[in-house]
Amino acid sequence: VDTEGLKEGEKVTFTLYDESVDPPRKLDSVLGENVTYSAYATWTVPEALDRSAKLVVEPSHKKVLGPRCEIPQESLEEHEGTVLETDGEPLANIPFVVMIDGQEYAKGSSDENGHFKLSVPEGAHYDIVLIDP
Repeated sequence: VDTEGLKEGEKVTFTLYDESVDPPRKLDSVLGENVTYSAYATWTVPEALDRSAKLVVEPSHKKVLGPRCEIPQESLEEHEGTVLETDGEPLANIPFVVMIDGQEYAKGSSDENGHFKLSVPEGAHYDIVLIDP
């Protein structure tokens, strides 16, 4: 959100709503911080929320509300696999980073049997980079 006029470091509250129901349902609020005329926030949307929900965010600062903006939802694909040693043996509890277009997208780790599951945007080409524990 554009925060021109706010001091560096000032807090902005972002409130997430589902407007596919009447009245709109408040889902969550998080704090962001003004950095060079912009503020950002990240949410984890509940999996139980219908994919057809109309999500909007409303920024506010000291009781001044900004305009509500729709948030497009990505379609995600679930992928799973096994982290293997060069000899084919599974590697348990190995942390990794999921990279998409050279950018860190998510972090995870294999389970006690070397298995993992991850969700990425539909059609995305991704790399899994193992982190040396």
